[in-house]
Amino acid sequence: MAEPPPLKEEAAVLFRVEPLQILLFARAIGDENPAYVETPALAPPTFTQTLQHVLPDYEFRPRMNEPWIGTGGVADRSPAEAGPTGETATGATLHAEQSFEYHRPIVAGDVLLATTRDGRSWQKEGRRGTMAFFERITEFRDGDGELVVTSTLVGVTLPPPGQEA
Repeated sequence: MAEPPPLKEEAAVLFRVEPLQILLFARAIGDENPAYVETPALAPPTFTQTLQHVLPDYEFRPRMNEPWIGTGGVADRSPAEAGPTGETATGATLHAEQSFEYHRPIVAGDVLLATTRDGRSWQKEGRRGTMAFFERITEFRDGDGELVVTSTLVGVTLPPPGQEA
């Protein structure tokens, strides 16, 4: 049976929302909404995903002299052990869904504190066997401690090779 990956010990991450970050993000997604260049610039809806690039141990960031997790289509946590489809002896974990609940807009100049915790987990039978679904919930709070955005990631871990139903 597939097991969801354990939540890494992640300390709260504090980061400042800069106007240039918003502009570059908007250009990267091809959105020319003028709200993203006004003062104060409004952040696009999925902007909080840029938090990943602030995390010191973000696993998808390329590093010198280290195999990149995305090299060769490998989509699992252990590229050195993964087979051609990205599966390892412990199964493959995939990003299934992402949702955002905005409690107020994010604007340039905001200083946000992000904390991540486990959410629900459940199992579901599939063609390959029992899949383990899990949630990772990240809350972004402003300097007053007010909740600004709640981001919920849903992941799914597939059964290891040879343990299919």
